[in-house]
Amino acid sequence: MPIRRLLSLFEPAEQAPANPFAGALAGHLNRFPPERLEYLAGFAGQLTRVAWADEEVSEVERERIQKILADNANLEASEAGVVIDLLRGQLENLRGTEDYQLNRAVNAHADLEERENLIDCLFAVAAADGTVSNVEDQEIRKIGHALEIPNERLMDIRGRYRAQLEILRVAAAVRDRDTPDS
Repeated sequence: MPIRRLLSLFEPAEQAPANPFAGALAGHLNRFPPERLEYLAGFAGQLTRVAWADEEVSEVERERIQKILADNANLEASEAGVVIDLLRGQLENLRGTEDYQLNRAVNAHADLEERENLIDCLFAVAAADGTVSNVEDQEIRKIGHALEIPNERLMDIRGRYRAQLEILRVAAAVRDRDTPDS
């Protein structure tokens, strides 16, 4: 589903929409102007994109996304839950072909500090289960570059999650295995 169609679900309709869920969603989020809804869709879509990078969204990742939306997108917990429910149905559509639209929505409505905050939130989602998998790490780096985050800043943010990075855990395990006891 293109992001414009996804966003249209947030817009109040002149008449009752055919999909009652879309009507309920519009009722919950009609307090936001269209630009804010576009940013929210991009922000939430990026969170879901990272959670789905390993082709599953765990319950702990879903809960982390909901908390991040409530804390960072000025949503009430119930509104964040509605967004989560909508996104849960759109996981496949958020992969690959729509990535540029998510990036464009965030770049159009967020300054550098907000984009860096999003990267931190992406790592928090990836680390929700205790490990930032290699595929999640790569997806976040790809998003960071698309959001025009300077590489040094991206690596600084990534460094906060060093203990959860799968690649570093594997390297440490190999090193420990190959180091003879003294």
